[in-house]
Amino acid sequence: MSFGSPPVIDPRIIDRFRNAGRSIQWQSVVPNEGGSPRARIATLHEQPARVEERETVSGREMIVDSGPVGALVLVLEVDRRGLPHALDPVAAGEIEGFPDGALRAVWEIGPVPAPGTVWKDVLDLARYALR
Repeated sequence: MSFGSPPVIDPRIIDRFRNAGRSIQWQSVVPNEGGSPRARIATLHEQPARVEERETVSGREMIVDSGPVGALVLVLEVDRRGLPHALDPVAAGEIEGFPDGALRAVWEIGPVPAPGTVWKDVLDLARYALR
């Protein structure tokens, strides 16, 4: 079962993203009383990013901090799953746990729309996580 199709990413840059991904340090976040979704902190070059994964009625959702490390985690997930059906920026404070804003990707079963400008922006932002 596929949730998307692989995006066209220059093989040289995706290799750099994958190499950087191997250096990410992961830490689990203790769920709050409400039984929060699976939440972890990804840290690379001393820059942390909150990452939450949620099951939805129609598929899966990933929400990441809107900085370079969060964008890198999202790019690596897209490399693994394929392009999401929806990829949207989220305003600061709109989602609990993301006071500075976030990026939200949703994967569902079915055809995937063509990548838009938000995907290009995510790729550009993820490049800042590379050193």
